[in-house]
Amino acid sequence: MKQKPSVYLETSFISYLTGDPSRNLTTLQRQISSREWWESHRQNFTLMISQAVIDECEQGDERVARRRRAFLAEAAVLDTTAAAAALAAALVQPHGPLPANARVDGVHIAVASVEACQYLLTWNLRHIANPYIRRMIDNIIREYAYEPPVVATADQLIEGSPR
Repeated sequence: MKQKPSVYLETSFISYLTGDPSRNLTTLQRQISSREWWESHRQNFTLMISQAVIDECEQGDERVARRRRAFLAEAAVLDTTAAAAALAAALVQPHGPLPANARVDGVHIAVASVEACQYLLTWNLRHIANPYIRRMIDNIIREYAYEPPVVATADQLIEGSPR
């Protein structure tokens, strides 16, 4: 039996998936895409998260956090190993391209890389899916002898999915 590809669900994806419908059109489109991917495509993947995702999803309004927890229950929790912590540190300034305030984004990228997730599903276009720093991030991951995951939004994974 063919194994499903693994996808790391980064916190921004979970937030769009579980958020109340927005009046902002960009946000609403991301929410709709996230729900479509979840309802129609998640079964094609092995879902992965890390403790960093859990910790971020626990923040904020308890009603929304409870909703997030329900979705996270379907995903396997990956360990943040010493290797992942070292890679995460290398991705953050002063050594890497991520600013210090994006330390947790480095953890997401590192865990997905060290655990060989094929995809990292995110709406974080500022740091994780930023095309201007993506090459630098991928080079650092390869220097640590890992293969970087394909970073994608829900729209991209919907469009590229096998029919």
